[in-house]
Amino acid sequence: MATELPSLVVVVATALLAACHSPRPSASLGADASGPAQLSLRVPAALMVERGIDSLSTGIDPATLGLTQVTADAATVVGVETRTRVFPPGRPREALERRAVGPGTDLAIGATTWSTTKDGIPQPDTKYVVEMRIIVFETDVPVAAPWDPHAGNFKPLWTRTLSQAEE
Repeated sequence: MATELPSLVVVVATALLAACHSPRPSASLGADASGPAQLSLRVPAALMVERGIDSLSTGIDPATLGLTQVTADAATVVGVETRTRVFPPGRPREALERRAVGPGTDLAIGATTWSTTKDGIPQPDTKYVVEMRIIVFETDVPVAAPWDPHAGNFKPLWTRTLSQAEE
């Protein structure tokens, strides 16, 4: 059973990435372009939480994706930032948090897995709440390693905070 769990996590993560991936423009909408550019985004309404023996995986629920439009400046770089927190109900100050940021509009960037050995989550007989804040943004900071899109002009285009209790 323990050897089957990692493959289950890989299958779930792969399915999440495939379901959340949609054709997207390049991160830069066009250095020579100016003015507004319309982007179509597939945005989530809920999260998925999957618990294993010694792991807790979180990501966007692909069954809840809907379409929305945002307007970005064509001369900027578009990206996604997520902040995912995991905590026992009623104890958000004890939350573990992970942040992900990347160019483009792939919202699956926030999919992550916590493990008992590395993170101390999950603990036996403890349920958890997952909270993910998702921001689709534009910035004038070029993509580089490491990339801090907040270092320049940062403008949120779409924001949502999702919360899901472990069942």
